[in-house]
Amino acid sequence: MMKKPKLKYLIFLFLIFLSCSLSENKRRIANAEKLVSEQKYAEAIALYEEVVRSNPQSKYAHSAYYGIANIHQWFLHDYDKAVLFYKKYIEVVGDFKKMVSVQKVLAHLIHYKLGKYDEAIIEYQKILDANPPFEEGLKFHLEIADCYFALRTYSQARAEYFKVLGFLKEPILTERIYYQMATSYYLEGLYGGAVREYNKYVSLYPDGTYYEEALMNIAKSYESQDDMIKALESYQNVLKENPRLTLVKMKVLYLKKRLLAKGLRQ
Repeated sequence: MMKKPKLKYLIFLFLIFLSCSLSENKRRIANAEKLVSEQKYAEAIALYEEVVRSNPQSKYAHSAYYGIANIHQWFLHDYDKAVLFYKKYIEVVGDFKKMVSVQKVLAHLIHYKLGKYDEAIIEYQKILDANPPFEEGLKFHLEIADCYFALRTYSQARAEYFKVLGFLKEPILTERIYYQMATSYYLEGLYGGAVREYNKYVSLYPDGTYYEEALMNIAKSYESQDDMIKALESYQNVLKENPRLTLVKMKVLYLKKRLLAKGLRQ
């Protein structure tokens, strides 16, 4: 049986070794940050990787994962690797606030830089599962809605847009939601719904960013339903907004000829 003095001595040696290891990792982190400032990114990553190998569960390893992810995101623009190392950071970090903060960065990279909308939805949902403040949560429902829209899963997109409609304080975002909901019907070929929602948009936002596009899509929706009279009226409304649109002028002439040929009023 090991004597107590010898056991204490071994524990003492271990603590000295651990202290030296932590001090060395602290020095490596500082040197890595200096290398980043000197734009020596490969060397900085190598130092960060030494820190991780030395003690994968230490707070310095957490900083190293984060540092590597930052280099790939901001300097090398290798977003796949940035995502990989942000995920590693999230796996090992114990601080809930830090984890959620990086989760947001991760989700946005997957959404906007990689265009992996299915995966982005999963990552955004993890943020919502963490019960963020109400107004912040609305923004992530909006991000999820936009991902579904990009995936052409329009009914799901509308469901997510509907969750935030009326709660967002930013008028620009609310306007965009009304337009996106109308456009989702249009792209899905549900022209009755598209006309209804576009009309709602133009009544709410007569000076809106998408006003002309909404008028145009109302006309296209009626035309797709072969309602030539309403299509003609709607294209004429577009021309009132912008008389210089040559293609719309041609469309008006075409519809007038069709109506004349059918003996219908114009």
